[in-house]
Amino acid sequence: MARGRRQKKATRGTANPVKRNHDLKRRKKDMDQIHEEMKNPPKLVVDEDLPGRGMHYCIPCARYFESREVLEGHAKTKTHKKRLKESLQDPYTQRDAEEAAEMTHERPRKSGVAAGAAAANVGTAVPVGGPVPQQNASVQMHSSAVGIEMTDD
Repeated sequence: MARGRRQKKATRGTANPVKRNHDLKRRKKDMDQIHEEMKNPPKLVVDEDLPGRGMHYCIPCARYFESREVLEGHAKTKTHKKRLKESLQDPYTQRDAEEAAEMTHERPRKSGVAAGAAAANVGTAVPVGGPVPQQNASVQMHSSAVGIEMTDD
């Protein structure tokens, strides 16, 4: 029996710029954008190109409707209720992403008395094992400098 040649896998059409533009044209707004719109609702301006002349807008779904009745009917749908519930939650931020990846986040600088005390302690030796017992004659300590060993005599 003869074997056929093995064919490469076909691409999924992501390289086609026409398809990519079509997908981007119908892209929905992200939740953080909708959350910002809900804080500061846009002023509705008459626009001949939009459905209902741009006067009937659903903020969570980011859609325009022909009339007030159609908008009220849309408000009763399951998709609108899901989108509304999702948009009322706090948006996902970069800080949340860093915390999920267990990355550290810089803390703001201390101000006032705490900053002065922290600045005064920079470069001082700190005991390795916690508080220093009084009966030990020699205690190994480390400093912020490169591995300085100190002994009490």
